[in-house]
Amino acid sequence: PNFLYTTAQTYQGFDHLDEALKRFHHVLETYPTSQETAGFSVESLVDLYQTKRDYRTVAEFTKKIMDDPNFAENAGLLASLQLYRTGAQFLVASELATQEKHDDASALYVALVDENPTYANCDAALNNAAVSFEKSQRFDSAMRMYQRIVDDYPESPRADGSLFRVGVNAQNFFDFEKALATYSKLVKEYPKSTSRPDAFYNIAFALEQLQQYKKAAKQYLAYCDVFPKRDDAPEVCFRAGEVYEKMDDPRLVRKTYLNFIKRYWENEQHRDRVVEAHLRVAKSYEKQGNLKQMRKRFQI
Repeated sequence: PNFLYTTAQTYQGFDHLDEALKRFHHVLETYPTSQETAGFSVESLVDLYQTKRDYRTVAEFTKKIMDDPNFAENAGLLASLQLYRTGAQFLVASELATQEKHDDASALYVALVDENPTYANCDAALNNAAVSFEKSQRFDSAMRMYQRIVDDYPESPRADGSLFRVGVNAQNFFDFEKALATYSKLVKEYPKSTSRPDAFYNIAFALEQLQQYKKAAKQYLAYCDVFPKRDDAPEVCFRAGEVYEKMDDPRLVRKTYLNFIKRYWENEQHRDRVVEAHLRVAKSYEKQGNLKQMRKRFQI
């Protein structure tokens, strides 16, 4: 077997890859119980298939060897083959996603994580599966993948972003209770997350959809205080006043719009909103029958 193996190596060394493949397979088929020679042949075959970028065959071939009882006692080889197989599955799934075969891609990403949950890129595989599910409009499945990253790989740098996507998908399903709980967890547990400002805002939005208007308005105002330099801060601050209007509370409506005017009256970009805020303050007085203050505001 050593002579046959050396001959195959020679062909490989001279880049006669197809001939080398044929000869390594011959060694493997002729001497399957020769642990050393057969094992080296397996590793050489995997290397050749990788050189040819034939990752589908890598995945299939490694699985075949892993199931072969002749190699059941070769723990080192089996561990290496599992890594080769999982890496190949990841690359095949990525290729399928590129080809927009999203159902096949997501299925393979999930399968490789199920088979090898300690693989270093499991979080990336689950994230990619979730993206493929989203592109197939399978938002419930996508949400489960994002949640799995959070639950099974909490130390992943993708955990906070995945948690945010759980909230987004819950929101897409109009499950605002789940969205609220998810965004609140992100804000509390991931203070440095780049998704934190959007989660902070979405908490207010979810509260508003749940008709918890007072809490929603306070959250919108808190957003303006915590993230005053965000481009949408003035708009969010104004939104708080609109929410208080839903509560039919003229006092809080006035307080909020007057605060908006104080903050942004010098900002040219928000001049129209400042004028609108004055108008809404005036209407709040009108609602209470205070015509004197109403006229005063209209004159402004």
